[in-house]
Amino acid sequence: MIMKTIFVTLFNGVAVKNILRTDVIKTILNKSDARLVFFMKDKVRIEYYRREYNERRFIYEAVSSLGVRGFCEKFLSHLKFYLLHTATTDERVKLLFEAEGSYVRYYFRRLAHSLIANRFFVNVARWMDYRFVADERFDIFFEKYKPDLIVCTDLFDDIEIGLLRTAKRSGIKTIGYINTWDRVTARCILRLVPDTLIVFNEQIKKALSRYHYIDQECVKVSGIPQYDRYFTNKAQSREEFSMRRGVDPKKKIIVYAPIGATFSSSDWEIIDLLTALISQGKFKNDPSLFVRFAPNDFIDERELKKRPTLRYDKPGIRFSSTRGVDWDMTPRDLEGLHDTLSNADLLISYASSIAIDAAILDKPIININFELPSFPAKEDSAFRKLPTKIYKWAHYREALATGGIRMVQNIDELIIWVNRYLEDPLLDADGRRALRETQCPFSDGRSAERIAGYILEEIA
Repeated sequence: MIMKTIFVTLFNGVAVKNILRTDVIKTILNKSDARLVFFMKDKVRIEYYRREYNERRFIYEAVSSLGVRGFCEKFLSHLKFYLLHTATTDERVKLLFEAEGSYVRYYFRRLAHSLIANRFFVNVARWMDYRFVADERFDIFFEKYKPDLIVCTDLFDDIEIGLLRTAKRSGIKTIGYINTWDRVTARCILRLVPDTLIVFNEQIKKALSRYHYIDQECVKVSGIPQYDRYFTNKAQSREEFSMRRGVDPKKKIIVYAPIGATFSSSDWEIIDLLTALISQGKFKNDPSLFVRFAPNDFIDERELKKRPTLRYDKPGIRFSSTRGVDWDMTPRDLEGLHDTLSNADLLISYASSIAIDAAILDKPIININFELPSFPAKEDSAFRKLPTKIYKWAHYREALATGGIRMVQNIDELIIWVNRYLEDPLLDADGRRALRETQCPFSDGRSAERIAGYILEEIA
């Protein structure tokens, strides 16, 4: 029997976290004789991952996101942002106006979203995309490997649309995987549609139908594979966690998750505020503070040195010098997040997907909805000024609507709700249950197996 060949894109850290670092690939290997060709950005990443994943049926290929781009490709790549109209895109247009100060651009963007973000123009754009865009980057790989199935893990990236286009023209089956909870309503329209789409939950499935005009029959719900470990693995005990992280095992633990420098200049001020409130006895029972930084952001080491007693986790490997998708969370990092949240008594953050992690583990969640007097400081981005504006984005509105996240409007409210949650962690438990059930509909720890099953169905 001829071995089946599956192309899989792994161009960013989110895709790796959901596919390579879960049981998706292991299940495919165990249940089929397929070989997998992984596409990555460059040889540096290939060598990095090959050291960890060097199975005989794995092939790695580097494909640059740069390439010859004709007029039609550039036009459609730009147009895709105007073809999506949601509450989030309206907010993003406002943010751009605050950054640029141009009424002409502001009203042009509002008008463009209103006029062309509809089924007719989306279908026209997709027809043009398929018929007129030339992209030969993947031709050599189709000739070399003769793939049976293409799995694209980030269809909002133009390089993956190039692969999808080549596959569709070659008559090869295609699967697209939506690997985040926000991009369907926040990023842009899907330029081309694969034969099958795999999504986390029903909310994303409905959004694809409403905003991207995609038939729901071709969309399959898998759950969130990166969370499988929460349902199947045992976290560190409080004693072991406290010993490794340098916190007092007898004290309750408040975890603060910074939103990152791209969106806020106030993370360090919030850390100092929480530290001060603890030292002043504003929080009952003298809790410990533990800071868990974002894996895709860069930490100012000078600020860390100013706070020598701060207990923190700085996860992730960065491949670039700027915040973005060029990062990786190692298995140890993923286990560390599980250990941290399992031992937390409370999570505090701005808008972040870490709230879902906390809800799965039934930990109280506070979101900060105020800015400190010293904020903003040195600004060079509209997003840095506006960490609280993300609460108006479509995906986060849905999360807040569950009642699983407590919003605090000022420091006094912060103190009140920290104390209430530390005294009674069952407060808002029903809301957290609603949050985890809408965002992560399966609690069996088999979401990765479901994704693998959908893939294997296409090559059976």
